Amino acid sequence: MISISINPNFEKDDVDLIRGGSKSGVESLEKKIEKYFLGGKVVIVEKGRDGMQLLIKALDLKSDDEVLVQAFTCSVVPMAIMTVGAKVVYVDIDDNYNMDLVDLKKKITSKTKLVVVQHTFGMPVKMDELREVVGEKIKIIEDLAHGLGNEYKEKKLGTWGEAAILSFGRDKVISGVWGGAVLANENVIKKIKKMTENLSVRDKIWVKGQVDYVLLMELVMKYYSFGIGKLMHWWAKKNNWFDQPLSKMEKNGKSEKIYKNLPDELVCIIDHQWNKLNKYIERRKIIAKKYADALGEEYNDNCSYLRYSVEVYNPNSLREFAASKNIFLGDWYNQVISPKSIDPKIFGYKWGSCPVAEKTSQRIVNLPTNPRLSNQEIDRVISIIKEWKSKK
Repeated sequence: MISISINPNFEKDDVDLIRGGSKSGVESLEKKIEKYFLGGKVVIVEKGRDGMQLLIKALDLKSDDEVLVQAFTCSVVPMAIMTVGAKVVYVDIDDNYNMDLVDLKKKITSKTKLVVVQHTFGMPVKMDELREVVGEKIKIIEDLAHGLGNEYKEKKLGTWGEAAILSFGRDKVISGVWGGAVLANENVIKKIKKMTENLSVRDKIWVKGQVDYVLLMELVMKYYSFGIGKLMHWWAKKNNWFDQPLSKMEKNGKSEKIYKNLPDELVCIIDHQWNKLNKYIERRKIIAKKYADALGEEYNDNCSYLRYSVEVYNPNSLREFAASKNIFLGDWYNQVISPKSIDPKIFGYKWGSCPVAEKTSQRIVNLPTNPRLSNQEIDRVISIIKEWKSKK
C-alpha cells in the first residue's frame, strides 16, 4: 500500500520512539522552534487551526474587519477567522496555486486588516512583491502548513510577515498526529498564553488513542495488500477508533473546543521529526524531480513539494484507478474550499469569485512525496500513472 496521507513521515526511528513511550516537554520544543526561526516567540497548540484562531483573537480584530485568504484552501483557515467574528475575503490563485497578487490588489479595501499566505504545496509566495501590494498597515500571517522548512530569497518562510502558523497534523511537513504552533512577537504570544492558561487538558484515553493511531496505521499499510490491513482500517473507522481530520461541527463552520497545549507524547514526535526537517525536504524534492522527469511535468527547485501535483481532465478516474492498485493519491484541493464534503457557502465563499481556483480544483491530483517512499515505490506510482494515461 502506498498512501499520500497515512503516516507519511514516519520512519523506523519514529515508530520505535512511540513504542518506547517517550515524552518531550512543550517548552523544549518551543525553544527549538524559536532557535530555528532566529527571532520571535513560539507557543505550542493542539492544532494549527487553534493557533490561527488564537492568533487572530490576539490581534484584536473587529467584527467588520476583513481577512484576505486564497481560495483553493482547507476550510479550517476561514473557519478560524469566522469564529472570531472577522469577515473572510477570498483571493484567486496563480499558476503556482498561490494567491494571485493582481486579484489581491483588487480585493483590498479600507477594512482589510490581515492577509493569510499559504505557500501552497511548499511553493513560496513572492513575499517581497506581496508586501509591496499590501503595504505596511496590513499585517501578513504566513500559514506554514505546506511551506515549513522552505525559504524565499534565502530568508525562511515564516519570517516575512508579522506572524506564522505551523501545523503538525497527520499529513503535513512534520507529523505529530495533531499539533500546531504560533510564531509571533512577544506581546502577541503572551496574550495567547494568557488565553490558554486555564483551559482543560486532554485525558489519557484520548492521548493513547492518538499514539495508537500511528501504530495501527503502520499495520494497515504493512498488511493492506493481503486484505487484513484493509479490514483493520475499515473496522477502526466504523468504530470511531480515531479522530477524523474534520468533525461534523467543523464541517458546518463551527470551531471545536480548544485545549491547553499538546500532550507530551505528541510533542515528542514533533520534536524528534524536527531534527529531520531538512532531510525530509531534500527527499521530497528528489521524488518530485523523478515524477517531473518521468511524466514530462514541471519541476521547480524553489518548491519543497509537500505534494507533487498534476492536472488532468478526469482526476477521479486517475485516483480510482490508482486505488485499485493499492496506491492512494491525494485530492488537495478538489473543491475551491476543501474538503468536498463541506459547502463553501457556509465559509463565506461566493461561486464565481475565484474562477481559476474553481477550475483548478476540478483537475488536480496530488502524487505522494512522502520521505519514507522507496525508489521502487516511486517507480510504481509513475508506472500506474503512465498505464492510466495509455488507456485514455
